[in-house]
Amino acid sequence: MDSQPLSFLLSSTRSGGDGSGTPVGEALFPPIAKKLTPEEEWQMNLRAVRRFSQAGNWPEVLKLLQVLSTKHQNNDSYKALGQRVWVSLKSDAPAIEVVYALVSLLHTLGFKHEIAGHVAALAQLVAEVRTPEHADRELAQGQAQQLMSLVCTAQGVEGRQAFDDWVAVHHLEDPDRFIPVIMQGLETMVGETWWIDRSALQREMEQANARRQSGMPHPSTA
Repeated sequence: MDSQPLSFLLSSTRSGGDGSGTPVGEALFPPIAKKLTPEEEWQMNLRAVRRFSQAGNWPEVLKLLQVLSTKHQNNDSYKALGQRVWVSLKSDAPAIEVVYALVSLLHTLGFKHEIAGHVAALAQLVAEVRTPEHADRELAQGQAQQLMSLVCTAQGVEGRQAFDDWVAVHHLEDPDRFIPVIMQGLETMVGETWWIDRSALQREMEQANARRQSGMPHPSTA
């Protein structure tokens, strides 16, 4: 039998049973998808954030906001970061995810920023009280402690007495005082354009708190 060149498999046209004359290679090698531009990829992920937010799928929202805030070079990356921090705090994300979000926030703001101490104090609080049974609790606590040390070094806070005075001046021992400062900072950071349904997540959080206070199980564990 005469051998056919390999190019026959890629370019030759043979009539099938329907006589359509479909190129053989068309079935074997589907067209390669067009590579998205950075802006197209940004918009695709942004649409996914809104879609998962509407569905109340906050873990997926957090994953996408992390991508938008760390892996994209976009003028709105800081808005993604602000919303990532907000969602991590308001949802039931484990402590390690919240701490990592706060670490990213401080790397963006700078360790000398006026609310840097507030952010570090919140990281320590979250690492201590949230998801105490989580496997990464010690990692979260270690990261939070390191964050506080970096802030103190940057702001020239040395020694126990200086630290105690600094904490007292900024009310870092009182979550009711320092947490609102952070939340207001996030509002300023994001501005008026939020990509998530904040009211829906706020309602979910309030309902979860009410269930905990009444001793009712969470729907995911019932």
